[in-house]
Amino acid sequence: MGWVIVRQWPGQSKRQLHKAALYARNGGLILISAEGKRSIDGELMPYKKGAAVLPIKSQALIHPLYISGARHCLPVGEWRIRPGTVVLHYLEPIPTKGLTYDDRNSLLEKLRAVAEVEHAQCKQAN
Repeated sequence: MGWVIVRQWPGQSKRQLHKAALYARNGGLILISAEGKRSIDGELMPYKKGAAVLPIKSQALIHPLYISGARHCLPVGEWRIRPGTVVLHYLEPIPTKGLTYDDRNSLLEKLRAVAEVEHAQCKQAN
């Protein structure tokens, strides 16, 4: 399936990010959890820089995806899945063509801003 697991170990993460960037550059699809893990209270967690570095390195188009309802179906710390509705929100693509490593913070801020808007809308709707 082309799995590339990136852990938060500096040496391993750099090698794996490079491997994943090559995979994406050659047309592979990659799913990144920008937060790294789920929050206990349902609020957005801090974003990890790899969520910006990898797309820049591969010059890939980012297709942001916001998932709502999963927290109810699989609460943090539990292994039992509960019935419910999970909705995937496909957001506007974000190009990275021409961006460099120096643009990583601004790209991360843009990704975060898009997520915050969607998060607020989903909270308001529920």
